[in-house]
Amino acid sequence: MTDQSVCGKKVAVQMGTLQALTQLPDLSAECEEAGKPEIDVHMYPTQSDANLALTAGRVDGTCADSISLTYQGLLANNEFELAPGPEYDPQPTAIALPKGSALTAPVAEAAKQVIDSPVYDQINAKWHIPDSAKISPEEVLDHSAITD
Repeated sequence: MTDQSVCGKKVAVQMGTLQALTQLPDLSAECEEAGKPEIDVHMYPTQSDANLALTAGRVDGTCADSISLTYQGLLANNEFELAPGPEYDPQPTAIALPKGSALTAPVAEAAKQVIDSPVYDQINAKWHIPDSAKISPEEVLDHSAITD
């Protein structure tokens, strides 16, 4: 069971996202199973619209990718921030290349080199990337593990 503090709250979300299609409905079902009020989901065409609903006080919170929300909170003059605690159902992010691309190995190696250098911490600090989104060089997919 996840944290139920969101039960009964108004939560803004961008239409068509993982949060809108899966995560909030699952969380809301958990609320109901626990005898608590369901989440009052407010869907918006863009994340900017969802963020505006939050800063305008029309909703209690918003759900989106932690990296973009952190940055968008900064752009909104720090009017909102990530809730404390672990991320709910974090999903990996990737670089996509065509199957069999000659770039697969060099891109993987370049990513490993950047992550293993001081530049990685500088990039994360500059863009306020949450610690939960940082990865180690070992987490970069080994290009030899890719199959057709």
